[in-house]
Amino acid sequence: MRLWIVSVMLVILLPIEQGSAQTDSQPPSLAPDAKTESRDSSIPVTRSVKPHENSPTFLPAGEDPENRLFTPFMKHLAFDQKQFWTAPFHMDRQGAEVFLPFVGFTGGLIAGDAWISRQVPSSTSQINRSVNISDYATYSLIGAAGASYFWGNFVHNDHLRETGFLAGEAALNSTAVAYLFKTISQRPRPLEDHGNGTFSYGGASFPSEHSAIAWSVASVIAHEYPGTLTKIAVYGLASAVTLTRVTGKQHFSSDVVVGSALGWYFARQIYRAHHDPELGGEGWGRFDEGSDNGEKVRNPANMGSPYMPLDSWVYPALERLTALGHVQTAYLGMRPWTRMQIAQLLEEANENMQDSDAEEDNAAQKLVVALRSEFVDESRRLDGDTNLGVTLDSVYTRFTGISGTPLRDGYHFGQTLINDYGRPYSHGFNDVTGISTHAVAGPFSFYVRGEYQHAPSAPGLPDQAGQVISAVDHVPAPPPGALVPTTDRMDLLEGYVGIQLKDWQLTFGKQELWWGADTSG
Repeated sequence: MRLWIVSVMLVILLPIEQGSAQTDSQPPSLAPDAKTESRDSSIPVTRSVKPHENSPTFLPAGEDPENRLFTPFMKHLAFDQKQFWTAPFHMDRQGAEVFLPFVGFTGGLIAGDAWISRQVPSSTSQINRSVNISDYATYSLIGAAGASYFWGNFVHNDHLRETGFLAGEAALNSTAVAYLFKTISQRPRPLEDHGNGTFSYGGASFPSEHSAIAWSVASVIAHEYPGTLTKIAVYGLASAVTLTRVTGKQHFSSDVVVGSALGWYFARQIYRAHHDPELGGEGWGRFDEGSDNGEKVRNPANMGSPYMPLDSWVYPALERLTALGHVQTAYLGMRPWTRMQIAQLLEEANENMQDSDAEEDNAAQKLVVALRSEFVDESRRLDGDTNLGVTLDSVYTRFTGISGTPLRDGYHFGQTLINDYGRPYSHGFNDVTGISTHAVAGPFSFYVRGEYQHAPSAPGLPDQAGQVISAVDHVPAPPPGALVPTTDRMDLLEGYVGIQLKDWQLTFGKQELWWGADTSG
């Protein structure tokens, strides 16, 4: 029953925002090579448009405007597959700039898949809950696509019918490729073969067909009906599928990333090739928008950007600039901030310091210089540079020696170390050694931070303290003389994926948030 409720809600959302979709839509075929003639502003503009250059192997525009089933549909599938498998032979420099970093990022995920999977809790209740969520979300998107097509036929709504047709076409194509890759890769699932994720050992883990289907359908719907509510609904469901396939121990992280990329890719190619711009929807280009002089510039509102960790030195530096009056638009009580947001605050600070006395603001200028060197890539992207890259943020180690008896029970007695990501600590030598990295690709962002943690063993609570806790919390008292064992573990502090859509950012995964009004929150 819940499955049908979600499906109907998605279908209802589609026609609600059709007006805004038609207002903002730009035919994807109106590329820079399109010819435009106009003698007077009162005279309608006449355009002569060539078929889209990015999809030469698809059916020419206008050959099948109704997107019908059977013979036209089979032709579509054949051309879709031909375009996918021949794309590497026609890859240009821009395509390589996207494809090669993605391959490198996926390779890094494959190397760390087994470790990442071990960080995910493996209780039976969580696994079952995650599997149910991923199934319901996927079936809801499939139901929305099917309902759009058949209801569009029933009420003679060409826009709804095309939405269901193209979503189904993208889903079938991505599913076919996913199953072929599964047959070739033969990778066991995380709960099989000791969770090592070794290829060619018999299995069906790589890539995730649930993710491929979900992102195929969601991406088509989001562009056919590009309203904010529709995008939040469909992209939220697709992202939930990607995340819960990992938390449900059905796939490794690289499986869902590749599956999601397959779905998004087929949706993009099919929509750009077969979408009829006269029905509405929005153009699907390179996440850019036109400038006043007719040139194309990339839109920062569609650029994915990871968050800056809350323990970074950047926040105190920005607080100092805010106190000096150079930054006036920062919300200090809302954190974390994305790297692109911080780059915008630096631009604001630089503008406000133009008329300031250099001697009086010498400290502020040093802060701005240090911050700009940290966010040089983001500053370039604000000026129109490509939002694409993989960055190693930090490799660090921290040694802590505690000579006395530390407090570790913050709920009852207090803590010696606070706001420390729950790292273990005890009397004696403590160590954390970690690494953090992030990647961006158009509207997508990725962030991973993991570390090795060591803390020596420690005596348990005194018997009197255990009895007090037992009486207050109404729980059994811990056995007397219980020891806290030595800690030696790998811990995933943060690991999430985000998507940016017109200043709306959705992130999914393990991440940190500022829950209070001060630093102890």
